[in-house]
Amino acid sequence: MRRACSRAASALPGQKVVIESKTSDVLGAAALLYLVPFVLLFLGYAIGSALGWGEGGCVLIGFAFFALGVACNVVYQRRKKASPITFEIIQVLET
Repeated sequence: MRRACSRAASALPGQKVVIESKTSDVLGAAALLYLVPFVLLFLGYAIGSALGWGEGGCVLIGFAFFALGVACNVVYQRRKKASPITFEIIQVLET
């Protein structure tokens, strides 16, 4: 994997290194990317069911909520480009 890291002065190009990142940033990004659209999918299906719609209507509104979750992810990632997840070199491995 190629990635810009802080404290890169301790490693030379081509060396293998161990990196770390803030766990909450990685888990937050994963939750946003994977969980939010699926939670919205089931929420939309439940709303359709509560409104008394048939199965087709429930599936339709469920997928509409899923698409809304994906669209929110796209907008959020475009705005977050200014502060991406950062990595730090913690160890240079022998090569």
